Amino acid sequence: AGFATLAAGSVLRTRVTSAKLSATCTPYIKSSAKRCLLISNSKLVGLDYLAHVIDHICAFLGPPSAAEYILFVPFAQRDRDAYVAKFRKAISPTGFQVKSLHECADAAARRTAVEHASAVFVGGGN
Repeated sequence: AGFATLAAGSVLRTRVTSAKLSATCTPYIKSSAKRCLLISNSKLVGLDYLAHVIDHICAFLGPPSAAEYILFVPFAQRDRDAYVAKFRKAISPTGFQVKSLHECADAAARRTAVEHASAVFVGGGN
């Protein structure tokens, strides 16, 4: 099993078995502490983009309020609009809105987007 240290000494344990990811997530806690959910791949063979981790993302983030959003940082694709559209479709089961960093007009808008995001999801390759 792999281990990643999270805020307040919590531990996220993950293991891959039979092309299915299983994990023990920490309970949803709203606090000023930063927490990190690390996902090493966005796709497993035979499954749609993020399908193997969407339940874990939902459990990690908890239910959104109307104003909460995930800030997406698109790195691995040249067509950032298509990449964020793919992410929006995949993340829709969480109930969160999605803003993309590349859609922010200037540095001040990017800074505000980061400061107010419920979560930041960085999409990228190797």
